[in-house]
Amino acid sequence: QFGDTTIAKTYLISGDGAEFGDLVSFDRATQTFHLASETSDPNLFGVVVANPAIVLRTSTEGVPLINSGEVSVQVTTVNGPINAGDSITSSSIPGKGQKADSSTSFIVGTALDSFPEQSTNASIAVSTSTVDGGSIRVLLAIGPKSVDAEGSVGTGDATGDPATGLLNVLGVST
Repeated sequence: QFGDTTIAKTYLISGDGAEFGDLVSFDRATQTFHLASETSDPNLFGVVVANPAIVLRTSTEGVPLINSGEVSVQVTTVNGPINAGDSITSSSIPGKGQKADSSTSFIVGTALDSFPEQSTNASIAVSTSTVDGGSIRVLLAIGPKSVDAEGSVGTGDATGDPATGLLNVLGVST
């Protein structure tokens, strides 16, 4: 974990089992946080961290989350091996990330490490198959995928208004 440089806020996560490195989404309909469990989840909010340098408490019973910076993220090989430089997105495995592909429209950030390596990996059962699971460093850039490795523009939920120069992301003008 990279606790010396991260600033986190605490949030209450619905359900059980949020672990360090898990991806968290925000459900706008219920106004709750939960483990991300949808591939390319457009409602990704942040990552659970272990030792942030500063914690801003918004919930006394919550867990610390960050949504920018460098952090360890729990990932799987459900979409193939991950190489340093690959985009990472959420997966259908609650809280875990996976390698993004050309159809991915929403990403968590960029892998700084490759996975799997010849280190200690855990196996995760997914339906009738098993995939490797573990942790890698990711430079967070949560949001719509703008350009993929092939140079194609992504299809995320961001639009721009040329007249005003404002960017509209998930319905919020910035």
